[in-house]
Amino acid sequence: MSVLRSAETMQSALAAMQQFYGINMTGKVDRNTIDWMKKPRCGVPDQTRGSSKFNIRRKRYALTGQKWQHKHITYRYN
Repeated sequence: MSVLRSAETMQSALAAMQQFYGINMTGKVDRNTIDWMKKPRCGVPDQTRGSSKFNIRRKRYALTGQKWQHKHITYRYN
C-alpha cells in the first residue's frame, strides 16, 4: 500500500519549506512560494538530518569493505 499524502501533511510540508526560506508561512502554494521553488538548486539537502519528519533517509544496505575480486563476469540462460 502506498503512502497517501493528506492535505494536512502537504500544508505542513509547505509551511516547513516557507519557514526554512524565511517567507510568509501560509502553508499554501502562493506566488512567493512558487518563485522559491523555481530557483536553481545545488543538490545539497535544504534541511539538516533530524530537523524535519519529512527528511528521513533510511539505510538500505551496508558497505562491508569487501571488494569482489572477479573482473570478468559471465552469465547464461537456462
